[in-house]
Amino acid sequence: MEKKTPRNIFKMFPARINEFSVGAIRTYGDEKLGASIAYSFEDKTAVTLYLYDQGASHIEDGVNSEIVQQARAMAKKDIFQAERYGFFRNLKMLIENEVEFNIGTEVLIMLHSAYSGISDALGDSLPVISDLYVTGLKDYICKIRVTRPSQGNEKNIVNLIQILLSKIASMLS
Repeated sequence: MEKKTPRNIFKMFPARINEFSVGAIRTYGDEKLGASIAYSFEDKTAVTLYLYDQGASHIEDGVNSEIVQQARAMAKKDIFQAERYGFFRNLKMLIENEVEFNIGTEVLIMLHSAYSGISDALGDSLPVISDLYVTGLKDYICKIRVTRPSQGNEKNIVNLIQILLSKIASMLS
């Protein structure tokens, strides 16, 4: 059976999940870089889901594989690159841990890193939290970046992430 592409998977995602609205699917010019899809909320919360395989034929589920560890390290560098480009300032690491998400009948463990800072991306100085989640899922690297106001509704975001992860897992099964 041929592997489903991230772009084709994301085409089946709904235009709205709870109060979050979908943006465009984005590809990166190379199959191994996969695709991303973003959901946003009126309070300036953005949840971007990335699915890619870096050209690997097999990626172990979970957080222990070398490729997932490397993906996390690269994503951590990316946020500081965004700071150099002026999207954030005063970034500070808050936590690094592993978190669990219930996806249907399974529990998915993800590497998590959280940062606080100020976002000037929309023209106003907004205190934000930027969360990064990374795991291996059904032969893909699954990365989620959440940028939200520091006083944002975290419960709704966790619910959205669980819905997105469940949808991907069911489509790849």
